[in-house]
Amino acid sequence: MDRIRQKVIVKSAFYFGVFVFALTMSSSPALAKDKKDKVMNRAEQGDAQAQYELASRYENGDGVRKSIDEALKWYRKAAENGHLGSMIDLGWFYQNGQYVEKDINKAIEWYEKAAEQESSQAQVNIAVIYDEGVDVPENNELAVEWYKKAADQGHDTALLNLGVNYWKGEGVEQNYEKAWNLLNRVRMTAHNKKAQWAARGALDEIKGELGIKNG
Repeated sequence: MDRIRQKVIVKSAFYFGVFVFALTMSSSPALAKDKKDKVMNRAEQGDAQAQYELASRYENGDGVRKSIDEALKWYRKAAENGHLGSMIDLGWFYQNGQYVEKDINKAIEWYEKAAEQESSQAQVNIAVIYDEGVDVPENNELAVEWYKKAADQGHDTALLNLGVNYWKGEGVEQNYEKAWNLLNRVRMTAHNKKAQWAARGALDEIKGELGIKNG
């Protein structure tokens, strides 16, 4: 089953595909400094996106001296100003004990803040924590609730994992029809190629269980 599911908790920059901020430095040091100063000014004025960019710069040493303390300070400021990516990143840091002391409760708290603003990735991250019992008691029923929230937004991994839950009867009454429909949707429409392949594998196994021949 673990081979089928995509039990992945994602740091926001890798999921959203925007603002990874491994920025290419300008060939002109003056232009690079000017850009950095503009980001700093916007961040100090309370611009959440600029605060997130500045945090990422400090985390990676992009155009500034690397400083995890400064990175965390600006991630927190951005999160407090409603930046979803910062909330998810802080959750990821606390869950994995990266830069901060590991604390699953704080991780869930930050994910929930993002989830309340309809972040499907945060919803999936919470679902995986409970589905797998990641430093918390396993709770498949609660996981299914969170998968459904993200699946309603079309999140590939949520659709895949929810389909597996229906197939296996974990946290929900077993229902092959619902499982098939969810997994087939992933197979047909997912942007995530790994999710597509996992869905194909699950559908093949369901066919075997039900005695359905290919063709």
